[in-house]
Amino acid sequence: MNLLSFFSPQTLGVFPSDVNKQIKLIEYFGKKTVYVDEAPQSGGEIEMMWGRVIKKTQNLKIKVENCLILGLGGGDAPRFIRKKYPLAKIYVIELDPVMVKISQKFFGMDKYKIHCIADDALRWVEKHKKKEKFDLIVVDLFIGKLNPPASRSEKYLRSLKSLLSGSGVILYNAHVDQEDAAVSFKQSLPEDPGVYHLPVAPDKRHAKKASGSRWPLFDSADTSMGTDSKEYQVFEKLVRKVFTKMEIVWTYPYNRIIALR
Repeated sequence: MNLLSFFSPQTLGVFPSDVNKQIKLIEYFGKKTVYVDEAPQSGGEIEMMWGRVIKKTQNLKIKVENCLILGLGGGDAPRFIRKKYPLAKIYVIELDPVMVKISQKFFGMDKYKIHCIADDALRWVEKHKKKEKFDLIVVDLFIGKLNPPASRSEKYLRSLKSLLSGSGVILYNAHVDQEDAAVSFKQSLPEDPGVYHLPVAPDKRHAKKASGSRWPLFDSADTSMGTDSKEYQVFEKLVRKVFTKMEIVWTYPYNRIIALR
């Protein structure tokens, strides 16, 4: 822990990357945060987000034996999943070897017994669709502030669905607005990076509970917020076309986690 981080943000390293161009590791108030293109990828508020979302998966009331995580970052999601489901087999697909090394050196990923596969998550899913089954799939694919366009296509969504077990659930971390992502992100930041932001709570007035099901799983809205960008609305229509159930479980000004079945 860098004591100077309690007075001002400290840059622990700047790492060139063929995939993400440049990765920064910042420590502030003793907390490490990974940044790509000024957007936090792990640590700080992202760590808080995944911690709360994964904790709430207990509402699923399913046995998570096999878990697939697409996109590693600093490893927030796999760390919380390992703590929540100590016996689960956890597979992480990560394209950027630099990100893998950062997660191991600075976030202790080696000790969590996770199978990390160096591959393109888009290609891996297409290759293994209908062959593998997972109880929990986390889609956390970002290049900077945005999801890769192919990861939001109907074809990819259907391939993801084919990987689900009978009672399985997907947690998809989606950017909200492709055109205004940079503006939304910068408006949400304090002057110093690494400071936690409070999430925007979904409006529970729109929550719907399907007859005979356990949804909404997370006691939150399963409909859009009503002020989404056209780009996100198109994505949500594709999601609803492919999946029978969708629920918004976490919302920030620049990203949203949705549960899919």
